[in-house]
Amino acid sequence: DTALNTWPEPILGVRLISTTQYELWRSDLGANINYRTEVVEWPTAERKIEQRYYWLYVDNNAVLPTDPWPAGASDLGESTEMTANDGALALGDQVRIRMALKITGASLPPSTEAFKLQFAPRVTTCTAITSWSEIGDASSTTAHWRGVNNTPADGTVLSTDPPTGGDLLLSFSTVAGTYEEANNTATTPYLAFPNDQIEYDWVVEHNGANDKTSYCFRMVESDGTAFQTYTYFPTIRTVGYEPLVTNWRWYEDEGSVTPVTPRAGENISPSSVENQNALKLRLVLRESSGADGVNVKFALQYSEYADFSQGVHTLTSTTTCVENSYWCFYDGGGVDNGVLPSTVISDADSCVAGVGDGCGTHNESATLGSTFDQLALTSTEFEFTLKHAGARVNRVYYFRLYDLTNDEAVGVAATYSYPSLVTEGALLAFSVAGLAIGTLTAGITTDASSTATSINFDPLPFNTEIEGAQRISINTNATEGYQILKLADSQLTNSYGDIIPAITGTNAIPAGWAGSCSLLGTGCFGYHTTDATLAGGSARFAPTDSYAALDTVPREIMYSSVPISDVQDVVFKAYVRELQAAGNYTTSLTYIAVPVH
Repeated sequence: DTALNTWPEPILGVRLISTTQYELWRSDLGANINYRTEVVEWPTAERKIEQRYYWLYVDNNAVLPTDPWPAGASDLGESTEMTANDGALALGDQVRIRMALKITGASLPPSTEAFKLQFAPRVTTCTAITSWSEIGDASSTTAHWRGVNNTPADGTVLSTDPPTGGDLLLSFSTVAGTYEEANNTATTPYLAFPNDQIEYDWVVEHNGANDKTSYCFRMVESDGTAFQTYTYFPTIRTVGYEPLVTNWRWYEDEGSVTPVTPRAGENISPSSVENQNALKLRLVLRESSGADGVNVKFALQYSEYADFSQGVHTLTSTTTCVENSYWCFYDGGGVDNGVLPSTVISDADSCVAGVGDGCGTHNESATLGSTFDQLALTSTEFEFTLKHAGARVNRVYYFRLYDLTNDEAVGVAATYSYPSLVTEGALLAFSVAGLAIGTLTAGITTDASSTATSINFDPLPFNTEIEGAQRISINTNATEGYQILKLADSQLTNSYGDIIPAITGTNAIPAGWAGSCSLLGTGCFGYHTTDATLAGGSARFAPTDSYAALDTVPREIMYSSVPISDVQDVVFKAYVRELQAAGNYTTSLTYIAVPVH
């Protein structure tokens, strides 16, 4: 601290007094005067990286790819993902990924940064992925995606600085990066200023990635740190087991393990398929993508629309099939999931005694559990046993397979069609028959004779209940069943206009005979139907002692909501007292059968 104020010229001195403070002093003021100030650290601009545009190319074993994916004239555009319809990758296939990194905030000097390429199966979106994996090198046997050891050297610079025209392929790329076959990349070859976009080129190979999956790719820093922003993610689709229907044929000997009685020729729709008829459908599935199908199991679906755009339903199981299920699985010859012993369709591969690529499986359910594998590029025959269970009449039904293992519909090969058939036309057979005296029905024994056109209560003794009945039979394939209505011209009436009084019970509210036959009247007349369940689930005639008066408007006496062959009895009961006027009492009955389609 020696005083310096004796020097001829003033001197400015600086002395650090701590890690954050220093002193300033001047020597010309006759004494040391100390100035104290704070050392402040000012931040500099922070460099940021954004993953930007990409373009998928066919690998040509050269630094500059020339054919955007897929191979040929039809090309995907820039920053456009690969889908199942764009030549998705099979095991061993390779693809080039050109992708750009935008630099912001500060310059990226040359030879300072290296990067890695990561992948992950897409969930809802690429940005929703939480776990990423690194691609493997060309020798990797475990990574789902790996690099490829091509002729260009790993780390080759894509162009000069500035880049030669045509060397960079993405919009707004300004700086050449490197061609890469494995992690890590070579360090950045050139200086990149803020807003420059560096273009990289990766070659990757499908090395056992999941079937039928879209994979997202991203670059990260060499230590695994993610970039600040990802505007686009290169997205690549893998293929998988892809069966397509070729030839098919319907058979009617459903009880045979190998059917021999065709309903029509190959690829020809049979007609007039009857309700409750069981059939076997044999068809060939050709695997088209080069991937094995593991534990394959199919449901069978149907629709009245050839493109399955609407009204698609799966066959009902054998255990829950009812009369109006439309189409059900059926327990026919062979065991569900069992291997076919032989084939019957022309284009199936060889199948002898259950051995060969053409041997598929019997299918009688839509539940998983199969252990059958279809090998890649084979043509395998499968069988489905089903039953017509009240499907709509005179309709064309189309059938397709649904891959339960991969949760997707199975298509048809080019020039082929979905299996189809035509149901029989509308059918309703209706008849009325008489019942002999002494027939037991509905809790009574008939004591009046009847035929299909008459019921004879003659003679009708006083104070005696007399019953007669008619039997109604109906058979219909109407999808929603049928309804039979009955009406009378009048109550039982003689030539003088006298009537035998009707009981007080009605069709809407039937009543017991004793309570509805008035003690004050000259007699009673009514009817009962044995159909215990009518429209809307009504059980109003379920009790055997439930009677209604005749009506001159149509009233329901039989009903079914499903196609059915049905038989019911209609009982008529008469009773007169001494005050009933003599005469020949008659009326005319009309039955109306209505099918519901």
